Amino acid sequence: MKCFVDYASASDGGAVAAAIFDISGTIFAIAAAKTVVKSPLHGELEALRFGFNMAAQLGVDVGTFYSDNQTVVKAFSERSSPHWLMHFAFNRILTLVDNGNVGVCWTSRKNNMAAHSLARWGLSHDCNGLLWFWEVSPHVLTKLLVSV
Repeated sequence: MKCFVDYASASDGGAVAAAIFDISGTIFAIAAAKTVVKSPLHGELEALRFGFNMAAQLGVDVGTFYSDNQTVVKAFSERSSPHWLMHFAFNRILTLVDNGNVGVCWTSRKNNMAAHSLARWGLSHDCNGLLWFWEVSPHVLTKLLVSV
């Protein structure tokens, strides 16, 4: 399975999202949640942690997590926190990566539209975890139903 994650922010807060696809590229699960973070980079880390938590909650084996944030992906490939203020949050997620034997890879924003659209949707809706398809707006659904 693959999990695409993203963070979106607005003046009054932020939201993280995860879109999990099965081996055939069909959507398996979607999730979004409000979050409070100190910076957009911290938000991207939280999105990755959120994706791990959703996969664990569902009991699915995700082989690769995708983010459109190059700084976060580079930090995981170098195994070094992207900023000293995020050291502890980064190390918690790095432990999950190591224990789960999974990859963290970069993807373009275009290929991450499912998670990006969900995170943007989460900014203006009540959400805190797994979602049913009928809970999200039709314009978000069109981004979700494109196989990856």
